[in-house]
Amino acid sequence: MARHEFNEEANGGRNGAATPDDKRARLGEQASRASALMASRAAAKRGDEPSAGPRSSVQQKRQGLAQAASAGARKVQAGQAARSSQPAQGQRQASASQASRAQSQVASPRPRPSARTASPQQTYPKNIGEFVRQNIVYIISVVFVIALVTAGIFALRAYLGANTTSSGDAPATYTSPYDWSKLELVDGRYRYVVDGQVKSRTGIDVSSYQEAIDWNAVAADGIDFAYIRVGYRGVTEGGLYLDDWYWENIEGAKAAGIDCGAYFFSQAISVEEAIEEADFTLSYLEGISLECPIVFDAEIYLPKTGTARSIHLSNDEMTAIAQAFCERVEAAGYQAMIYGNAGDLGRYNSDLLARYPVWWAEYDHSHPSETMDIVMWQYGNQGSVAGINTNVDMSVDVSGVL
Repeated sequence: MARHEFNEEANGGRNGAATPDDKRARLGEQASRASALMASRAAAKRGDEPSAGPRSSVQQKRQGLAQAASAGARKVQAGQAARSSQPAQGQRQASASQASRAQSQVASPRPRPSARTASPQQTYPKNIGEFVRQNIVYIISVVFVIALVTAGIFALRAYLGANTTSSGDAPATYTSPYDWSKLELVDGRYRYVVDGQVKSRTGIDVSSYQEAIDWNAVAADGIDFAYIRVGYRGVTEGGLYLDDWYWENIEGAKAAGIDCGAYFFSQAISVEEAIEEADFTLSYLEGISLECPIVFDAEIYLPKTGTARSIHLSNDEMTAIAQAFCERVEAAGYQAMIYGNAGDLGRYNSDLLARYPVWWAEYDHSHPSETMDIVMWQYGNQGSVAGINTNVDMSVDVSGVL
């Protein structure tokens, strides 16, 4: 049992494998035993212990067992030292292996992915002077474009200002001197009433379109005044023509006691033609007194023929034409007046419209939406008047209100 236990510890346990150190230990043990046995036998032969008997033999056996036990103890210690050195040796081997791998990695570094080719770094100007030097061509181009656009805007505004068909260069805000809430519509006719008193007058304008008129019936129907067309200029060839019913109308209205005015339908495209029209009108008014002004009537759109002959004229040109006509009339001792709707009147400069009375034409409204001072409003062309077999233009004169 004791020997078996020794062998287990010397072998590193039941399942342990014998190492070279274990084998050397066993050989040393065997040699020690053999040496002790040989020494014992030699001593017996020399007679060193003559009285050796059973007791001496027992002592020798105990001495041999003690030596064997001492040798076994040394062997156990050597085995334990060997076993304890195995983990350290394994750790040293692992450390050596790790160091070897680390050294191999240092010797042969892991290849890195190739870096992309870096784009050149963009540089920026340090100051405004450097920026201007770097971009001088671009800056000059931008300035040129801005100047060109600005010049175009001013040219467009000048063109529109010279050819507007709205209300010319009238003030942006206009306050009428009239209180249009005082207008009353009675039997299809407007009148301006202040404190129960009618301050306005009712009138018509006629031409050959109305043909024969019973002027006495017209007067009896409450018509206070009438504007008679003297003549007109052709819209194609530009010839001057007398209205076919001019003499009958001017003489009939005068005889019926109706206040009369006259008008000429103009298609003049120059100052010379405007003067020609004024002289034509005055020639047929010679010897006839008028209670109302002579009216310059130049319209953009003509109901039967379409576009007017003077449609291409600028504001300045139209203003000069109208002014020439009016000045010629005034020189003959008559009062002048200008007729038109918003589009017609928008072709004149505002200073002309401030100089002469304005006859404002605007239909289908409860009151005029004028943007300038007016003295008369033509509010419809479908009027019905006794003595006239057709529709007729109707107007209200408010010049006596102010």
